[in-house]
Amino acid sequence: MIDLPFSSATGRLDARFSVGMLLPCLVFSVLGAAALVLGRGTRRSAAWWQTLGTPGQALMVTAGLCLTLLIAWVLAGQTTALLYAAAGHWPGPLGSRPARWGRSRYLRRFAHYREKAASDPRARELLYFGFAG
Repeated sequence: MIDLPFSSATGRLDARFSVGMLLPCLVFSVLGAAALVLGRGTRRSAAWWQTLGTPGQALMVTAGLCLTLLIAWVLAGQTTALLYAAAGHWPGPLGSRPARWGRSRYLRRFAHYREKAASDPRARELLYFGFAG
């Protein structure tokens, strides 16, 4: 479920939310707008911006800020799911196949170093530091 805190908007604008979610979203939005402007050409974009007039410009800036705030709120509600996805815990077959592959690779490496640990000090070191807890 998506957590949209419209009932307590001021409660969500604390320092942790502002620095952790809103600031990165704002930077991404500004850089995205700059990429669009540079992709279209600065003169062409400036000419289009001038044709909007002051009310249109104010509306565009306000809409951009509101959209950025909405995206930050949605991302804040999905922080746990995003962290799991970034850590590689993907749901469904997209995540289970790579997880099986990684687990089998890990177990093969563990067995390899365990066999060599009796005679090779480097293997013992890799076994201890690479696979301990």
